[in-house]
Amino acid sequence: MPELPTRKGRPRSSRPVEEVVPHAAERAIRELQTNFGSNVNAARIAAGLTQRDLADRVGMPQQYLSRIEMGHVNLTLRRMSQLATALGQDVVSLLSRPTPPKSRARERQRRSL
Repeated sequence: MPELPTRKGRPRSSRPVEEVVPHAAERAIRELQTNFGSNVNAARIAAGLTQRDLADRVGMPQQYLSRIEMGHVNLTLRRMSQLATALGQDVVSLLSRPTPPKSRARERQRRSL
């Protein structure tokens, strides 16, 4: 195989684009699944719902909702929309990166001031 030209002193990848792109797409999909699951979990807890309550509202088994919240399920847009509607959210906000939870110690400190 001929040597590939370098860019700014770094060698170019010898892997074809077809091999690199699917891996990046898979990582992006996994990140969206994780974001969605984390945000569903946070919204469910904020709404005071159990997994069973939410699962019953959207007509799915509780175990399936648990897998969604862990980011282990590749959902259809329809299912995402059902969950978002049941939680009073929109799909886009549930796909965005979750904000890290505030530390409880910091929250107690603010309250005492």
